[in-house]
Amino acid sequence: MPLSTSNLGSEPSPRPGVLAGARALLLGLRWLSQRRDLWPLAALPALLALGLGTGGGGAGLYLGYHYTYKLLVPLAGLNVEGILTFLLALLLSLIAAALGMLLGTSLAMPLSGPALERIAAAMRVHLGLPAPAEQGLRGFTRSLAAIALTWLGGLFGVGILTLLGVLVPFVTPVTLPLKGVLLALLLTFDLGDPAFSGMGMSLSDRVLWLRTHVAAALGFGALAALLLGVPVLGVFVLPAAVAGVTSLVGSGRPKV
Repeated sequence: MPLSTSNLGSEPSPRPGVLAGARALLLGLRWLSQRRDLWPLAALPALLALGLGTGGGGAGLYLGYHYTYKLLVPLAGLNVEGILTFLLALLLSLIAAALGMLLGTSLAMPLSGPALERIAAAMRVHLGLPAPAEQGLRGFTRSLAAIALTWLGGLFGVGILTLLGVLVPFVTPVTLPLKGVLLALLLTFDLGDPAFSGMGMSLSDRVLWLRTHVAAALGFGALAALLLGVPVLGVFVLPAAVAGVTSLVGSGRPKV
């Protein structure tokens, strides 16, 4: 039975919530699963995301634990302080693994750009949205600037929150969820590049969209981060997310 997506990306509210963001990703997965003609296009970014994301996550886990534990272990022996040192090194290594996985996924985006743009364009056609804007060199420059902004925001944001948690340990229950929120928003911003480019949106327009759709971006990014870690299914998250975020970003746009 063909998928009905007549209301996909056309939420009645100009500011859809967390559930709407998560729903857009699920509908993107379902839509792509039924578009067999797009499976060859989806295979390239899926395999790149799998390889680069796994490699980046593994490298972050190893290097994060190795160097933080090596740095901290002389400060404590085999006692309570030593156990706390181990746990701190483990926490920092998990954060490094998450950043490594995000970096790998981010690199998969530009490397498989043409395939992802065609998937986004197919979703736009399905939704009855205008044809993608011709970007050329300007679009490529915007994509690079968006990637740079994503990583600057991630490194500074996560770095500051991590440092705050180390210096003031009792605020960790606050800083830890904030890291998750920040990474979810940045993941949506990164995955949305083909959709933003198709809309002809500048870097400032993209930031404005993220600011005015924080709840939807949070729901989308949080679910995407969870699904990326699911075996088999995770490899299809990247191309499906591009389709889903295209519908989300296209919400409220004039149709042809």
